Amino acid sequence: MLKYLILTSLLICSTSFAQVKRPTTPMDLELVTVMISDRAKESGGSGVILRSGELGSHILTNAHVCNGLESGGIVTTSQGEHLVERFKMSKMHDICLVHVIANLKYQTIVADAPAKFGQKLRVSGHPYLLPANTVEGYASKNKDVTLMIGVEKCNEEDLEKRAMYCFFLGGIPVVKTYSAQTTSLVVAPGNSGSAVFDDSGKIVGLVFAGIGRSLSPGYIVPGQYLKVFLQKEVGTLKWINANSAKSVRPTSETIKVNPTTLYKLRLRDVAFPTVLAPKYEKISRQIENCKMDTERCNL
Repeated sequence: MLKYLILTSLLICSTSFAQVKRPTTPMDLELVTVMISDRAKESGGSGVILRSGELGSHILTNAHVCNGLESGGIVTTSQGEHLVERFKMSKMHDICLVHVIANLKYQTIVADAPAKFGQKLRVSGHPYLLPANTVEGYASKNKDVTLMIGVEKCNEEDLEKRAMYCFFLGGIPVVKTYSAQTTSLVVAPGNSGSAVFDDSGKIVGLVFAGIGRSLSPGYIVPGQYLKVFLQKEVGTLKWINANSAKSVRPTSETIKVNPTTLYKLRLRDVAFPTVLAPKYEKISRQIENCKMDTERCNL
């Protein structure tokens, strides 16, 4: 109970000098939208300022975006750049809370209820890590989506029994199923972690997946998961220092092993998860049965 009270007190103190923002215009949306990247700015995603104050600011984004911060990260806002200090990653969904030691001056509001079918939505983010961009669309129904969220290093047993995974992917695929709300919002890699707003300027979800590696309809973390994360789960999680975090995401060297195979397996890149194609299991069997002669793998 004490740690919940301390966390709540810190959030209250840190927001005492922040301006509450319910963004309804592209200009308003840009003020609360941030880009989160690695130090080299070669990979990353988007986020939204949740709370700000003299003690620092909290930003909502995706857990898979935070996976790219194991060597530190940079938060870029309309005001400048700030180093990522630490973060907390949800265990129930693709959500992460990032902390920076800077007063980003704004705070936003998470809606009490998720978006309804047919409700008009706006998403603000950094597709392809370009300057902030706003897109409008509509909410649709929920569905479960299965994502390949990364790869784990092969051990000796894997090298014997699942050698083709180790050869093609550099490790064993990590697959997870999430509940998602489908939308007509057009998103792209880099939009991961982008906040989805309703007409009143409240956050009703976060973009976390798309189809393929180009423009596609967006899958969003339903708003109810954001509420549970902020009201209950976040108090049970430990802060991870940005410079000491560990990740199971594929490294750039892994991606270079065989780009064609990775694409056909729908392996998400470091900035954007991709919904697995229905043929995933068939492709997996092909890899298991595949000979070392890659020309006969038919992948």
